[in-house]
Amino acid sequence: MPPDRQPDNGGSDGGDGTLIDDGFPDMLTRQNLLDGIVKHFKDKMALMTTKQGLLFNTSFSIYMNEDDYRDQEPSFGFTVKELVNVFHRIIVEKRKDYPNYHPHANYWEFHFIPFSQESIIEGLRQEVLKIDRKKILVISFLYPTKGEGATAAAENQRATVTVHGKDSYKMSNMAFNAEALRGITIQSRDRFQVDFNNFSQMERDALSDEQRDKTGQNARATIKVSGARFLLPAGPAEAIYMNSDNLRISGRGGTADTAGGITVVRIDSDKVMDNQLRLRYNPGTHELFMTSQGEVKLNEVDVTPNEEKVVYGNSRILINGDIQLEIKNIKRS
Repeated sequence: MPPDRQPDNGGSDGGDGTLIDDGFPDMLTRQNLLDGIVKHFKDKMALMTTKQGLLFNTSFSIYMNEDDYRDQEPSFGFTVKELVNVFHRIIVEKRKDYPNYHPHANYWEFHFIPFSQESIIEGLRQEVLKIDRKKILVISFLYPTKGEGATAAAENQRATVTVHGKDSYKMSNMAFNAEALRGITIQSRDRFQVDFNNFSQMERDALSDEQRDKTGQNARATIKVSGARFLLPAGPAEAIYMNSDNLRISGRGGTADTAGGITVVRIDSDKVMDNQLRLRYNPGTHELFMTSQGEVKLNEVDVTPNEEKVVYGNSRILINGDIQLEIKNIKRS
């Protein structure tokens, strides 16, 4: 394993120890699980942060007793959502002391792993071969794995967190409401990724962002469309407010609601590609940027695909020679 891929496990006990007894002596509660992972995150942040720079781990492999794993498995996505919100609140507060901090990764990743007596975690000492109920072992990394589908326990990239056991765990058939886990990329029953999205809270209803602040007072920009209309939950609209720092614009058949925690707004046209435009607002410099794919012009000048360009107030973006967006009222403070 390369030096920059080494796990940070805080020693033989993963930096967590026995979780508290809160009236459920034989079971790991979701609050126990949340508290244990948050404690690990805070401990590692304290070890890695200096007076000059903020740093923290972004990828977490959480080893659990098999029985606790089975109890918690249906609610892993909700635990991830709550963890991310806690992490984001901690980081937003810390950034006040580190105004020059720029995110060193793009997203969080979490992998929950059942641990049996036959399991082996390569690279750890032999005494870490048993995880009792109500205990967890957290191994974390500075960076998440790169590439779609990669996870904290990707066998070829992270041998030290590969589990070898005799039991075979099959995907559960869970019929859940995806709206409740909006913003989370679910890779499997126990593997999840969530974009940093400027460390904003996930409680925000991403689909309602365009309508939440009808005055536009907190909007990063106002976007007007010509040649088609935006498709919003309340119905078609000719203008929207950009109420978060990241926004993707797709066509009629594009991914709706969110993509990796980023708001997605669709235009009612088959002439607009899926994720054709991405707008990014920098709250530090109060600048708006765009990247695109396909045929896009900014103020009548062709834009190279995937090249980030500054967008100024009153700019016009032409999509595939047919749909025009006008950017107005970019937030300056």
